[in-house]
Amino acid sequence: MWIGKPLEAIRVHKSCLEDRGGFFTPALRAAWKEGQENKTPLPQGEIDIVATYVEWLYSGKIFTVHSDPSHKSVEYATQEEYWFIASLYLFAEKYLDDGFANAVIDTFAEALDLPNPDDGFYYAPSGLVIAAVYDRTMPGSPLRRLMAKTYFDANKNE
Repeated sequence: MWIGKPLEAIRVHKSCLEDRGGFFTPALRAAWKEGQENKTPLPQGEIDIVATYVEWLYSGKIFTVHSDPSHKSVEYATQEEYWFIASLYLFAEKYLDDGFANAVIDTFAEALDLPNPDDGFYYAPSGLVIAAVYDRTMPGSPLRRLMAKTYFDANKNE
């Protein structure tokens, strides 16, 4: 895959992408230019998002700041992490990978269950993250539903 501008290469076994269905299955067939050249350009892609997707393809796990043992000082989800996880979901929807989208939802739910070790509170995604999800997903999107529930739960006592 070729990601971003300027394009950077991330090598992935063709079979890993073809098995996912969605966008990549037809794109890698010989009828498409991408399939003939064995290159799939994703010029709007962010390298971190695509690299995380490729890690998931091979490991079946989504590694985030809170799941990475090298980040011992961060044991709860930050707004930046919520934004990153939301971006992973938007990538999954854009390229029609339902399996990855489901894994991202699970990762988001896990991040929501992590309290801040300094004060013991749980922090919901900011209004900016929630608005971005609503602006970039379809009605009925699982991530939209999770954002609505999270927002409701965070504000029900106010």
